[in-house]
Amino acid sequence: MRLTRGLEQTIVYLFKDLPSAQSGDGDRGATGFWVYAETTAGRMPFIVTNRHVIEDGSTSIRFTSAHGYTITSAGDNLIWHSLSDNNADVAVAFASAEDVGHATGLLFPTTEFVMQDDIANLDIRFGDDVAMVGRHLNFDGKLTNDPTARFGHIVQFPGSPIQDERGRSHPAYLIQTPSLPGFSGSPVFLIQNEAEKERENSKMIFNKPARVPKLLGINIGHIPAYSPTYMASSGTRNEYVNAETNSGIIVVQPAWVIKATILDLLSKLEIPSHIAKY
Repeated sequence: MRLTRGLEQTIVYLFKDLPSAQSGDGDRGATGFWVYAETTAGRMPFIVTNRHVIEDGSTSIRFTSAHGYTITSAGDNLIWHSLSDNNADVAVAFASAEDVGHATGLLFPTTEFVMQDDIANLDIRFGDDVAMVGRHLNFDGKLTNDPTARFGHIVQFPGSPIQDERGRSHPAYLIQTPSLPGFSGSPVFLIQNEAEKERENSKMIFNKPARVPKLLGINIGHIPAYSPTYMASSGTRNEYVNAETNSGIIVVQPAWVIKATILDLLSKLEIPSHIAKY
């Protein structure tokens, strides 16, 4: 699996303050990414990240501009918005060039978000390939953003709500892929390989290009492994506790939650409700 060239340019790093964003020192923060919506008011850019990242105070941003150099901003002009439903771990901010000081890098179109109907329409299955792009805090780049890509597979579709460590409970994809703190807020892209589908249907063995990547959702955290505790005297199992190890599964809130948050923000900004080409 290979990513479409330039997807890494969608990535934004979030820090607790501007000096940290400028130096790469101090609190290391989390990940966000650029998207855009075509509206009747024109193309509108947004930064997307987790609600818990903003609640934790990481609002200063650093990103690679369209011209290839690093832009930092305290984010004072950004107004972060989340749905009134507290279970949605998504925050978005409208971000004009004036807000962030310069033109952005690559913006991912909201027309390529995976919606509920797309699961059937695109024949999305268990085992389909995904790619997550974000910050590996040990190798994220000190003065510039050096995003890391991680690859995995869909192992569960949104169904029963999954409760996170903050008490939020939400339907989500489960994805088998490595993750660490710092990848919170990372985009997770669906990479469907048409060659595999053709091979199933007609025994074709040559490769074909993959479909255009689509945004499956946003990483909201990884699931820790749990281990049982035992009574030393009797050897009986008591309760399960966080073993402080990573189970290799991440929780991905669906892209349709991001879309709903953007639409809600547009209504608050009094942008015409008709979203062209959405």
